[in-house]
Amino acid sequence: MAKVRVSTLAKEFGMTSKELMGHLAEMKIPAKSASSTLEDAYVAMVRKQLASVIEARAQESRPPSRPRSRQLPPRRQHVLPRQSASASPPRRRARRSAGSSPPPRLPRRRPRER
Repeated sequence: MAKVRVSTLAKEFGMTSKELMGHLAEMKIPAKSASSTLEDAYVAMVRKQLASVIEARAQESRPPSRPRSRQLPPRRQHVLPRQSASASPPRRRARRSAGSSPPPRLPRRRPRER
């Protein structure tokens, strides 16, 4: 295996990086931040030491089993009416009305004299 980031390992265990950093500090494993990488030997030690914590979290995160509700009938699909082939597409509106004029242009700035 390759090196594993602390954040990735924490996500795998279902805990925050901060919590895992606390466990690593207790085990005297050198890691400064969540983006630090751990060697394979350290990863194996962490998995072995935190097996009970991981199991407890897995038990908590399991949703309680619910009785199945009755199945609903399938939904109807809406069918749009067919348009005849001779129907033309709708016309688009003009951007401005025929009587309006374009906005006034602002005068250009003169270049600064040196």
